[in-house]
Amino acid sequence: AQRKIYDQQLAKARHSLKTRGPIEILASITRLRQICCHPMLVDEVFAGGSAKLDTLVEMLEEIVAGGHSALVFSQFTSMLDLIRESLATAEIPTMTITGATPTHRRGELVREFNECEHENVFLLSLRAAGTGLTLTRADYVFLYDPWWNPAVERQAIDRTHRIGQDKPVFAYRLVAAETVEEK
Repeated sequence: AQRKIYDQQLAKARHSLKTRGPIEILASITRLRQICCHPMLVDEVFAGGSAKLDTLVEMLEEIVAGGHSALVFSQFTSMLDLIRESLATAEIPTMTITGATPTHRRGELVREFNECEHENVFLLSLRAAGTGLTLTRADYVFLYDPWWNPAVERQAIDRTHRIGQDKPVFAYRLVAAETVEEK
């Protein structure tokens, strides 16, 4: 179902390329990227699932069960909401920082995460949390959707590579095969 909606949107985007301006083309690319994350980002009544979200939840279940904590970055805050709902269903505790999180609360959340005695997952928007945070509690980092600027992705991964990190850190970039994400 996810592939079908992606292919439909791709056909529309190709048609727009012939008839519309560059703004519509960029909007089409963004919609394609959102469908790769989860079709509900462009179609709120979409009844199917997301292969990428299912994969993330499966990996996080294994990681948390193994005694590890993780960071998950996405540029779409609505995707972070969907991830949080899925992880709640899987009974995996989460914390979240987005652009809507007040500055004073961000520091509190970082402290809570780093001092937490149980495994959990920190959901972070790339723009709000890609720089300036130290999150050494995590030893796994997931970039849920590719960012246009690889330096921003490296900065996000570097949230765990700080003084005090005593574990190897594993970083995963989730990319939907044969899509605009892969290109």
